[in-house]
Amino acid sequence: MSLWLRVGEAVRRHRLWSPGDRVAVAVSGGADSVALLDLLVATAGLHGGVLSVVTVDHGLRDGSAEDAETVVGLAATYGLACHRERVRPVGRSEAALRAARHAVFDALAVDRVATGHHRADQVETVLLRLIRGSSTLGLGGLRWRRDRLVRPLLDTDPRALRAHLRARGIPWREDPTNAQLDRDRNRLRHEVVPVLERIRPGSDKTIARTAARLAEESAWMEEAATAADPGDHWASSWMRDAPAALVRRLVLRRDPTQDAAAVDRLLTSIRAGRPMRWGAWEVHPAHAGCRWVRLRDSP
Repeated sequence: MSLWLRVGEAVRRHRLWSPGDRVAVAVSGGADSVALLDLLVATAGLHGGVLSVVTVDHGLRDGSAEDAETVVGLAATYGLACHRERVRPVGRSEAALRAARHAVFDALAVDRVATGHHRADQVETVLLRLIRGSSTLGLGGLRWRRDRLVRPLLDTDPRALRAHLRARGIPWREDPTNAQLDRDRNRLRHEVVPVLERIRPGSDKTIARTAARLAEESAWMEEAATAADPGDHWASSWMRDAPAALVRRLVLRRDPTQDAAAVDRLLTSIRAGRPMRWGAWEVHPAHAGCRWVRLRDSP
């Protein structure tokens, strides 16, 4: 299947947006997001999205301003409006940079924000969560759609994206930090994933396919959790009789940012009768169970 057909099929099959929706394409200047922009422009008559461009400059390295300028110029060649934003993230971690970008995305007057995440990003995300500890919710990896954020290239091989750009004569910018091995994700990309591919050719497809199945099963469990949720008062009898997987899922619903080990610590604390803060909640164990109290200073 050609990349054009793959993108159009992904938008339709995963209901990423509807014709007429305003779609901001997040472009960093790198190959993945530049390819996404070119593909969405070329297939606009099929997916029907009203496109614009957004680029975020974190200002943390030499060349980031030039990256943003390149994106502004690229948007102009397609005749698209471009929103350029320079941010000051709190810290340099991957999570801090992502939070800064998403704050910009959240402020846009659009229906969807499309990003260039692809199959390799999916594989790296699943492996990171696996080695750090995660529930099946996390091992489902990146989703095609999460709120307004959509990922039309999630099952696409990044090598195909670069080949597409070369064939079209479209340049892109290289981020030198992607080659630095002081970040877990980069070490997985450059050291671990190639070894897995040598051990089992096509392992990236297998991992991505497994993540997709876990995501489907996780969605089913979420429906079950919604039906079984006892609210903010959990009786001891319910906690004793309910499946452990269901209890853990309901704990994670209170704060999805926690990992599997943190869930186990909370359940141990409840069984020991010790109160504990859990994200935006305080959990108060009692003889008859436990009670969840939302903190006043949390949204």
